[in-house]
Amino acid sequence: MLNRRALAAGEPLCVGEITLIPVAEVCSSSFVQDDVGTFVGTKRAEAVVAVGPWGAIALDVHGRERPLGDLLEEALGLEELVLEASSSRRERIDTASYKRGGA
Repeated sequence: MLNRRALAAGEPLCVGEITLIPVAEVCSSSFVQDDVGTFVGTKRAEAVVAVGPWGAIALDVHGRERPLGDLLEEALGLEELVLEASSSRRERIDTASYKRGGA
């Protein structure tokens, strides 16, 4: 039996000055016995990261703010997408805090 769970960043969506990056929990399980195999996968919304003139902020599915740093460490590909969205703006965003007015 094999079970996997990971957070993964999805395709960014630009709306005006804001870039929204969805984050989903992706789970997969498999069970093989003799010649029979069963494979199951799910994908569930976990959070969204909004990057705008103010910087970057992470919100859970209930709209509550959650620590961006933790999400950046957990979600595959998220940090690159946040940096890409930030660098597409004229104003620099501090990569330590992901807020406007970086060094």
